[in-house]
Amino acid sequence: TGFIDADLSGGGMGLRSKRFSMIVDDGKVTALNVETKPGVDESGAAHILGQLSALATA
Repeated sequence: TGFIDADLSGGGMGLRSKRFSMIVDDGKVTALNVETKPGVDESGAAHILGQLSALATA
């Protein structure tokens, strides 16, 4: 799962995962939001609630 891995060994923190959120429907990932910079623009509640709202009205 190298897509969401973050190697922070240089800072003494080892291998971690990047900040992410996902929507899973019946065992299938339908949305995966991975942060590319510090913050919660992609993985935060506001973003994922917007995605869920769009799914509900589709």
